[in-house]
Amino acid sequence: SFARPVLRMPRPLRATNSPCRTTSSMPFSPKTTRPLTLSFSKRSLGVGAERLPTVEDVRKADFEDSIAIGTVIADKLSSKSGSAQEIVEALLETETGARGFFVSFLTAEDEDGGSVAADRDPPLPVVQNAITNADVNVVGPLLVMNTVMPTAMVLAHNRAGNEENAGMSQIVADRASILLKNAPKSHDFVKAAIEAAQASGSEGSDEANTNPDLAGYWTNFYSRWGYDAEQRAEIAKVLATIVN
Repeated sequence: SFARPVLRMPRPLRATNSPCRTTSSMPFSPKTTRPLTLSFSKRSLGVGAERLPTVEDVRKADFEDSIAIGTVIADKLSSKSGSAQEIVEALLETETGARGFFVSFLTAEDEDGGSVAADRDPPLPVVQNAITNADVNVVGPLLVMNTVMPTAMVLAHNRAGNEENAGMSQIVADRASILLKNAPKSHDFVKAAIEAAQASGSEGSDEANTNPDLAGYWTNFYSRWGYDAEQRAEIAKVLATIVN
């Protein structure tokens, strides 16, 4: 039932002309993180600084600085140094902060090619608790987007013969799926996204929408990004593994 909290959808992300292109508005573009991290470090933390960003830093940050702060936190979580609970919770208070955190956390890389904090299943308690305590209307849609969009991009990159980018998108989709699977309060958004993906491939379905507003949002979302029938079918398949 969708009667449990009143769920709201975020403002739509701005789409590009091609679903294969990534922009800073998309939640899984790893190329945006490194220079922004250096910029934030020089301006606010000092290069090589040991201290974590503060809650005050987070609340003053715009989207790009939120990405940078998220990268610092992701590195700390992966190295198991420092306490970041308050910082992660502060990032997840707003859509801007949450988007920035997920960009950094889900695209984190280990210099030696090993696993990072985002690969943990179940998630690290600091991340799990922050998501659980956050407003579901902030984190729920973003967790779904961070699963849906790279899932669609895996197919797009494979069609273009770009195995490297397909692999990167798959890693992000897998990591986002872990977070979403362990965020049951967000599963109403998942069910609506599945419904929209399935309905788009079956003209004239007599099945009533569980939640027309949410399903309608995701239907428009898929159309806006130009996802075709194969991509929508894969999205529905991946999301179904999360709630089943």
